[in-house]
Amino acid sequence: MLAAKSVCKERWRQILPEADRIGAKHLVTLEPGISAAQTDQMMAHAVQLIVPQSLQPSYTSDQSEWLWSLDRFVQHVRALEN
Repeated sequence: MLAAKSVCKERWRQILPEADRIGAKHLVTLEPGISAAQTDQMMAHAVQLIVPQSLQPSYTSDQSEWLWSLDRFVQHVRALEN
């Protein structure tokens, strides 16, 4: 599942009931520097955050290790198709 939110804030939680039967959820956003507390909550709910590479420096180093780029998501989908 891939959801898109231009700004996450607390709106990222909307995807949880929308995909309650799906284990891994993916969320792409253009929002820079989401708080560590929010990304920790996303991780706890199996929501993988996808942020364009150009925005990833606005996140902490710990967050950056966990973030996916759009390219990484596309590679993931291609691997699933094979």
